[in-house]
Amino acid sequence: MATNSKVATLMRISTVKLQLQVPEQQAASVKTGMSVTARVAAYPNRDFTGKVHAVVPSVDSNSRTFIVEARFGNPKAELRPGMFANAKLMLQGKERTVFVPSKAVFYDNTTDANNIYSVVNGIARLNVVLKGDNDGDQVRILSGLKGDETVVLNNQADLYDGASIKTRP
Repeated sequence: MATNSKVATLMRISTVKLQLQVPEQQAASVKTGMSVTARVAAYPNRDFTGKVHAVVPSVDSNSRTFIVEARFGNPKAELRPGMFANAKLMLQGKERTVFVPSKAVFYDNTTDANNIYSVVNGIARLNVVLKGDNDGDQVRILSGLKGDETVVLNNQADLYDGASIKTRP
């Protein structure tokens, strides 16, 4: 065997790094120490929590993004080098976001629209909504709800706008 042959590669995985691409519009909002949540395919229902360790100051001219490096403690070696992750970086913002359970939203073929029934004073009210991204079993509502409504989760096909409805606490 030659003296310059590679015999083994040592890896320390007690802490793993994750590189995120963040849109340049968010550059002023990202700071070291911010919390990052990630999921990997091997553990699809588990969130791993880490912190922003470094922010690369330059923006990629092709993608208009900059790189943020997050570090995650990995004491049980569940995260492995090379795994792909979906990550969320909670940025400070003034935008109010409305999320509802996915089963509250139903699609109406006749109107080609997504709808949600809300309950106002015991009466079902039909709300035409614009859906955004899903977050697990929650969906972001971009328009059509204010955020303080009680929404119907079952039996939407049996309802109509103005129907009397009884709610359970």
